[in-house]
Amino acid sequence: MTWNTVHLIFIAMMMVKRVLLYEEDIKRLEAIREYIESNLDRDMNIDYFVRTFGIGDSTLRKHFRQHYQTPLFHFIHDLRMNKAMELILNRRLSIQQISQAVGYKSRTAFTAAFSRYFHSSPAAYSRKNLSEQQ
Repeated sequence: MTWNTVHLIFIAMMMVKRVLLYEEDIKRLEAIREYIESNLDRDMNIDYFVRTFGIGDSTLRKHFRQHYQTPLFHFIHDLRMNKAMELILNRRLSIQQISQAVGYKSRTAFTAAFSRYFHSSPAAYSRKNLSEQQ
């Protein structure tokens, strides 16, 4: 086999693996995304989405990743961290209030997640951005 033949076979296999999403699937995924964006303060798990939106667990994971190019829970985590950053920069809420607003039950868990994501604690991030604004 030549390199071109192998390459064409690989491309064909990847195309078969990729599932076409129907309009109904896309609408369901967009409804899930809207729910997530509007409810970052709530606990979210796969069972909730499966029951509420009438979609199978593996189908949801596969279709969400395909449509949004990221796994479902990475998407949620990214939204939570970016919302937390926005709230920290607004300086209207305490770290405890921000942690609850983005779905963390404990300030400690939130601080650890924020620190891993931004390589800075919420307090240090806030101080750094305050000094840059002055």
